[in-house]
Amino acid sequence: MSRLLIAGNWKMHLDRQGASSLASGIAARAAEVPHVELLVCPPYVYLDGVATALDGSPVALGAQNM
Repeated sequence: MSRLLIAGNWKMHLDRQGASSLASGIAARAAEVPHVELLVCPPYVYLDGVATALDGSPVALGAQNM
């Protein structure tokens, strides 16, 4: 059986600190939905901070191309 995927793409609505904080919050609560695959796609300029915030969590990291 396939798993559901929830992806978040928040464009440029946050700054670097806000993007990392949001990612940390998602990572902290990811265990509450073990039957769902989670993916976040922050703006390219925030990938490094978000990757650090998600490190060790089950949340996948994607990138926007436009």
